[in-house]
Amino acid sequence: MSFIKVFSIILYVVVGFLASQLYHIFIYKIRGGKTLMTWFKSLYLTQNEPSINLIFILCFALSIVIIICLIIFIPRIPASSTVKIVNYGIFFTLLFTLTSQLLFSSVMRFAYESMFCLLVLASLIIYKVFILGSTISLSNIAKYQELWDLLKFITPILIGIPILTGGTGFITAFYQNEPEVIKYQLYRHILMAVYFEIGAFAFIFLPIIKKIIEIRLKL
Repeated sequence: MSFIKVFSIILYVVVGFLASQLYHIFIYKIRGGKTLMTWFKSLYLTQNEPSINLIFILCFALSIVIIICLIIFIPRIPASSTVKIVNYGIFFTLLFTLTSQLLFSSVMRFAYESMFCLLVLASLIIYKVFILGSTISLSNIAKYQELWDLLKFITPILIGIPILTGGTGFITAFYQNEPEVIKYQLYRHILMAVYFEIGAFAFIFLPIIKKIIEIRLKL
């Protein structure tokens, strides 16, 4: 896997997490908050809440951890089995998202950050199975049809996932007496959905289309 591909995947995950976290912090700040709610407070395990400034620093610290983990994990993809990729991918998804939730609680952030991680995991599996040549025993015509079938199968799924995540009904119901917050929450949902689709195009649609064109030119 090229350095540019590894770097772009790492950058995508890190920027996605930071955008999710920092926008959530911004929502608290416009509401006049100086601290952030945590699951520990929600479960009545503590009465203390961390300051926004502390969480801001910890979010960037988590980004460094994500970078280190992905630098170690992603270059090993070509030599790893698909099962191992799935296992490690799910492990890192849970590690990153749950650690992020420990900093400050947000069900919507968990959904968005999981989306970004699972999108990257799906792209790595597709890269391993369909792009690297695991189907090398197939004829070019069979490969061509297989990739087209894959593209038709995943397109509605990738378009529909952001629509199902953190819907507008949930936002308006939760913040029904705060129209200004609803507005910014809807902006956040649009931003996260667009960012997800950018990743889907860059890491899934584009590699498949390039492979289809490459095979087509050989037919």
